[in-house]
Amino acid sequence: FPLLVFRMITLSIASGNLALSAQAYVTYGIILCGSGDIEAGYQFGTLATRLIEKMNARHLKASVTYMVQTFIRHWQEHSRKTLPLLLEGYSAGLETGDILFGAFNAQGYGFQAYWSGVELTGLEHEMTKHSKAMRQLKQEQVFNINEIYRQFVHNLLGRSAHPCRLVGECCDEEKILSLHPQANSANTLCFIYSCKLVLSYLFHEYHQAIAQAIEEEKYLDSLRGTAVIP
Repeated sequence: FPLLVFRMITLSIASGNLALSAQAYVTYGIILCGSGDIEAGYQFGTLATRLIEKMNARHLKASVTYMVQTFIRHWQEHSRKTLPLLLEGYSAGLETGDILFGAFNAQGYGFQAYWSGVELTGLEHEMTKHSKAMRQLKQEQVFNINEIYRQFVHNLLGRSAHPCRLVGECCDEEKILSLHPQANSANTLCFIYSCKLVLSYLFHEYHQAIAQAIEEEKYLDSLRGTAVIP
């Protein structure tokens, strides 16, 4: 996959930019940030954003916005600055028919909002609204990830009988984890274990927290570039 991205960039440099060049630049930015070259990665993310604006490529706004705000910008600026732009990306996706990345922006909003310390009651309301929209749009994978984080917020608000387990109104970790490993994406498993790690730590179940950390580490590469890593 990185080789394809590098080829797109080489062609863009040699022959000039297309609007789609922005997706190559932002993906290269993610690769750079994930490997520790934050300054260069940030510059490529900024380049991608400017390119879609210059070319008025509204049809790419949802995808480029999601990738910049979720995987790049938080390394250089405060995560809360990503939140209004993720909502813009959500609206752009619905407007242009890019339903998948529209839904990803909504899911990214809840994810980034939690990690940047947004007040939980208001966040839960926003996440519930987004989950309903994701289900209506039939974006099941994104919906399931959003529900993991919504249950995480429920636990922190005291709305779960088992504060260290993601079991309640939104999801059931036991059903998810009991699926055959190939049926679970690595990032879904990493989301679950990272949430359980935080819950176990905050509710003083330290031995469980260590166990969750060991499990999460197996899948950590699947969330490379996200706010989970730092």
